[in-house]
Amino acid sequence: PLFVTQAKESDLTVLHDWLLREKPVAVGEIGLDFYVPDQDPLRQEFFFVEQLKLAREFNLPVLLHVRRSVDAILKQLRRIKVPGGIAHAFHDVQRIDPHPSTGGQFAAGIHCAGNRWAGYGTGLACRSAQRAG
Repeated sequence: PLFVTQAKESDLTVLHDWLLREKPVAVGEIGLDFYVPDQDPLRQEFFFVEQLKLAREFNLPVLLHVRRSVDAILKQLRRIKVPGGIAHAFHDVQRIDPHPSTGGQFAAGIHCAGNRWAGYGTGLACRSAQRAG
């Protein structure tokens, strides 16, 4: 999300073609960062949504950057279902309290990885794991 000011909409076509050709295991790092000043949140969200759509199209998990953007990230994950992934870079970790319906994950199928620990696909609750770190 920090390089979105340099991105062009045509880069999404380049990414699509690359995903088709290279067969990666995930799409990332994508997400939103509302912590850094002078970033365009609407532009970030546009590219994030389009990248989520590509992940869904190619049935790939996502590597999410989530800094001061939990609500906006969750809103888009509810709209655009992807087959799992990992979320990291929580600046507002105190706000994350995963709902029991997600098995203690950040969102359905999205595991957490903080700055001092990693979820390794175990589905650990963000808040519990952050305290343990």
